[in-house]
Amino acid sequence: MGEIVTLTAEDGHTLAAYLAGHAVRMKIPLADMVGDIRAAVRVLEGAGHKVGVVGYCLGGSLAWLSAARIDGLAGTVGYYGGAIAEHAQGKPRCPVLLHWGETDQSIPPDHWKTVSTAHPDVPMHVYPAGHGFNATSVEATTSRAPSWRARGPWKSSSGTWDRRAGPC
Repeated sequence: MGEIVTLTAEDGHTLAAYLAGHAVRMKIPLADMVGDIRAAVRVLEGAGHKVGVVGYCLGGSLAWLSAARIDGLAGTVGYYGGAIAEHAQGKPRCPVLLHWGETDQSIPPDHWKTVSTAHPDVPMHVYPAGHGFNATSVEATTSRAPSWRARGPWKSSSGTWDRRAGPC
């Protein structure tokens, strides 16, 4: 919790604001969030676009759930999704790429090993980094995301996306 307080304070936020946001998020079921993504996908598809999902943290979990529950996606990329292991029984319906932090204190190695065992065909990259390693907004103020870490995962994601789904 100390790291969250530091990071939110550095961004001009308070612990109270963080906790209030977290409390609201906990009231929204993941299925409802996936439903919102599904609705957005249908609108974009209706306009003739290829659609993919990229997510970080909670969004990383939603990227995985979208891959398993929404037809028609071009692909998904999930970064450090904390709820992916508990939903590892889901079968992706599109190409998926996952990124994990080796020293992420909120997502232990057994989490990504569970996903890897359930889906050995899903490409996964584990970086020598903690949670939020690809967050460029904290690069200047913390050591969590040195520039090589932010560039490497993104290059991997965009390259995989172009090979599997084509340029969007």
